[in-house]
Amino acid sequence: MTTSRTENQTALLGVVLTLSRLWEHILNTNLKADFSFQQFLLLAAMDKRFDAPPRITDLAQAMLMTHQNVKKLALQLQKKNFVTLKPDPEDRRAVRIHFTPHYHAYWEERKDADIVRMEHLFADATDETIESLL
Repeated sequence: MTTSRTENQTALLGVVLTLSRLWEHILNTNLKADFSFQQFLLLAAMDKRFDAPPRITDLAQAMLMTHQNVKKLALQLQKKNFVTLKPDPEDRRAVRIHFTPHYHAYWEERKDADIVRMEHLFADATDETIESLL
């Protein structure tokens, strides 16, 4: 019996979603961080996608999340002293999210252990495989 394109697409979507949940579990278990997976994604998006402190609206668009969800995550991270929320100097209605010195010190302190954890997570993957997935 041949598998239809639609069946393959449905199966692929299932695999992608399952892998997403698996990675969330792996990172929550192995990251040993002081924040949730969703909070980690917010910090990573800020760090990798923006050259300056992003507005909540811009970060929400980049993360494919609602403004309200991003603000909630940012407020949680602000309580943990990883970010601060400040009015945009050019548009007082907008809020920008800034990294704190604690954020930078936190990652600097973890750097060596995190490199070991990442090497362990990807121990079986070749450089070529990793590069092909980027």
